[in-house]
Amino acid sequence: MARLYAKLFSFLAYYIRLLDRNSAVRMLKTFCNPSEVAAKLKEIGNLETQVTTEANVCQGTIAESAFQNMDENSRDTRQKLRDMSSRFDDQTKQLWKHLNEDERCKILQWVSDILYESDHYIARKGRVDGTGEWLMGHEVYETWQRPDTSNLMWLNGIPGAGKTKLSSRVVDDLLARLPKEAEENTGFAYFYCDRNRPDHSEPVAIMRSIIRQLCAPRDNQSIESCVEHQYLRRKVKGFSSDRLVAEECKQLLMQLVAGYKSVYIVVDGLDECDRGTRHILMDLLDEVIIKFQRTVKVYIASRTDQDLRKRYNEGTHLEVTANDNQADIEKFVLSKMDESEFCRTKLSRKLRDKILSTFQDKSQGMFQWATLHIGELIQLERNADIAKYLDGLPKGLEAAYDKIYGQISDLTGSKKSIAFAAFQIVMVSQRPLHPFELAIAAAQHPDHKFILDQDIDIEYVLEACQNLLVVADGSQERDVTAVPTMDSNLQGYLKQEVKATQTSGSMAVWENNIGVTKDSICRFAHLSNTPVLDDPDPNYATGKSALRPYKTPVLGCIILGMHEVLDEWLSKSEVDPNGRNIQGDTLLDLAVRSFTPHACKVLLKHGADPNLPNPFTITPLGSAVHHANLDLVEMLVEAGADLCTSMVPTSEQKEGWRGLTAPHYETPVHEAIKTGNADIVKAIVDGAKSASYHGQPLRLEKALNEAAQACRPDLAAILLSYGDNQDGQRQVMIHNALNHVPANDSGIGIMKVLMGLLKDRNHKLLHSAVKDGNWTFVEALTEMGVDVSTHRDNLYQETPLHSIFREWCGDELVKVQKIIDKGADVNTRDVHGNTPLALAMMTKIFGSKTTDHEQDGDLDKNANDTTTDDSTPDTSRAEAIRYLLQHGAHTDTINRNGMTLLGIACAHAAVTHEVIEILLEHGANVNATQGHGALSMSPLDILYLHDKPSETEIPPSEDDNLAVTLSKGAVEEYTWVRKKKKKAEEETAETVGVEGHVPSIFVTDVE
Repeated sequence: MARLYAKLFSFLAYYIRLLDRNSAVRMLKTFCNPSEVAAKLKEIGNLETQVTTEANVCQGTIAESAFQNMDENSRDTRQKLRDMSSRFDDQTKQLWKHLNEDERCKILQWVSDILYESDHYIARKGRVDGTGEWLMGHEVYETWQRPDTSNLMWLNGIPGAGKTKLSSRVVDDLLARLPKEAEENTGFAYFYCDRNRPDHSEPVAIMRSIIRQLCAPRDNQSIESCVEHQYLRRKVKGFSSDRLVAEECKQLLMQLVAGYKSVYIVVDGLDECDRGTRHILMDLLDEVIIKFQRTVKVYIASRTDQDLRKRYNEGTHLEVTANDNQADIEKFVLSKMDESEFCRTKLSRKLRDKILSTFQDKSQGMFQWATLHIGELIQLERNADIAKYLDGLPKGLEAAYDKIYGQISDLTGSKKSIAFAAFQIVMVSQRPLHPFELAIAAAQHPDHKFILDQDIDIEYVLEACQNLLVVADGSQERDVTAVPTMDSNLQGYLKQEVKATQTSGSMAVWENNIGVTKDSICRFAHLSNTPVLDDPDPNYATGKSALRPYKTPVLGCIILGMHEVLDEWLSKSEVDPNGRNIQGDTLLDLAVRSFTPHACKVLLKHGADPNLPNPFTITPLGSAVHHANLDLVEMLVEAGADLCTSMVPTSEQKEGWRGLTAPHYETPVHEAIKTGNADIVKAIVDGAKSASYHGQPLRLEKALNEAAQACRPDLAAILLSYGDNQDGQRQVMIHNALNHVPANDSGIGIMKVLMGLLKDRNHKLLHSAVKDGNWTFVEALTEMGVDVSTHRDNLYQETPLHSIFREWCGDELVKVQKIIDKGADVNTRDVHGNTPLALAMMTKIFGSKTTDHEQDGDLDKNANDTTTDDSTPDTSRAEAIRYLLQHGAHTDTINRNGMTLLGIACAHAAVTHEVIEILLEHGANVNATQGHGALSMSPLDILYLHDKPSETEIPPSEDDNLAVTLSKGAVEEYTWVRKKKKKAEEETAETVGVEGHVPSIFVTDVE
């Protein structure tokens, strides 16, 4: 800073001296030394910058010292505040934890209130240690657990095989093996289906339970934000809507799975899930596996129902057989015998072995059979009684039911009626019953008033049922109500017994009775004379699901067709015309499916959207089309339904959904074609042609193909009345539809309709008809103007005459004669320059018809293959060749590879000398050079190459072929061929390139 001041003063002195001089001196000095002043100012500027920098450093040092002093002064204050806050920290944490856990519990209960852990406890209860170990070590189970890819394992087996016990073993195995730490990020969910409990048999309820388990990690008290968001959104609106519906469950499950590194899902008893709607759950699981290809493992256990077998049989599956369960049944029987003092102490070793062998033989791998009989056996306390009991045991589960059912039928007193009443009540009960409720209900009689008879208790009922009815006590320590339950196999058996022994009656009466059972337990007894006391009909189950939530009366109004009441409610805005039930079905869709047209008309009048789909992606129009209801179809078309809305077809099951990448979607007009109802098809097409229709144009490709395949010219004519048939795309569509027409008499009508609209009358239908020998169809095609020598519109451009020889269709002589009689050109060529006669030389004369691959054009690849399945030459082929030559076929034609007919016959050496003689008789040049380019040969040289026929063919003697050619003056051009072959035979370590093979230039291109 001192230097800066010195420089400033020095500059001021210099400036004063300069001003004291006159102007001429200053000008002269400036001219002589122009940069003097600038140099002084620059030096002053540098010093100023240096002073500023040093001043900033000093200021920072001072500030740091001040901050240190402030920190020391506040340290005591911060410590005092920390001590004060620590006094309240524990209490605050406890308060927040209580509030968070309470809110978290409410959210989880809202998602699903199913006690899945209690279900697992009941499923594993009574499982003997070591049960299911064979499954843990099975190759299929180990393959399923590999982490490299997502997959699904289906465990199936006979009824009563103990699949639920095996599933509980799988759940225990996964609970023990899967990491619980948050950083591992592994999700796990399981569910046990039960047809006796509605909340355990509905797909949406199962999806909710899986979401509940995946949204709350097992290691902490958190919950996924996406689930919490759905809860809070409903909470803000005062829970104006019910629980999660199918679409929301699907969305949440996708989000939850995406947040895990790996997810394991176990579903036991999928066959007990509602048959009409369980495909919703199966579709979702399949979609999750497809979308997350390395993270999801799904285990499903069920019976082999048709829809389950069709979907899962092609994937990873394991069938539980009797041999698999023998060891587990033996462990179960031994554990039960250990409960009996007599069996532990006095039972002979021989009789013990007999018990085990009898149970293994007669149980046929069914745990349920062993459970039915082991309880009675351990009550016996004499070896002789046990041996007699074993000898009288029935073989198989149904025989066991027959025996017990007969014993119950022979009971005296009131036990018989009590047992049958208990069976009926449990089978039709809409909810699990308390044992006390069952005992009271079973004691009622339809002809008497309600009585509360205390001398009938649950023990009396169970004794009367003789082990066919058991109490599932969910363990008292868990406070789970005891519930009388019945095995699903027994339910199916009793259904047949009830139907066989009781008179027929009205299903409607029964449904009316079952609908009001909640009003009085006594109503159960009034069902004893009803014939359909079995599990409700699938239609009833579907209708019951459609009515949920039960507090919404508008659903009943629609299903029952009470349109006047519905109209009044809609007029007062008390009902949303686009409302849905708990499954997501719209009111309009329910009205369509219930065949209530007046209700449909009322809903449409009040603004119902006819294009809202249901959870199965079916629009109301799609439902109406599927049920072939013309009135409803016309009503929806007139209301503005989108005639091109894609939907899952209801008229067929989705094929291959196990590996299926996506559902198969169709349009209403395609579904209408499948029904075969021309009026419905016309209604849709007329609606699309109407000036008031503003939707997308109809897509007719698949519909027209369907009509062509079904041989329905009337339906095709209706479809083709829509749009311009001369348009280029429409011509392509008609041409493609012709590919689906059967080339037989039944397809003539539809063929004429489509062919009449086609500009270019060339189509492969003629080839198919000629090949199959359908001459009536051929005649119809030619009458339509199709040229018998038309070239196929494909890569090879062959004519029907070519196809006769390439397709190996049999009766070649007859077909050649007929097609030539109709004017076929015998010398026309395909894209490779081959005439039909050349193709006859190239395709094998020995063997059966060509394979599907050969028909698709693989003959080019197998041109050198002379393997045949039949040693008998086809005389029809030789005669067909002769017939071609007699009707003008040229013998001197050369194809694109430079091969003559004689060369081709020799190159494809499995020909007879008769064929070579035929060619030579008709003027074939025996010494014509074959091929073009660097390598050329004569027909005789080509024959020399064929010295090793395949093991499966027995061609004519090579000497015969050589003799024929030599007798006609054949000259051997290249003797090196023989030398090469001789040298190849002598050298065993190396094969010369020409041995046993025709050089590639002589392999003629064939389709």
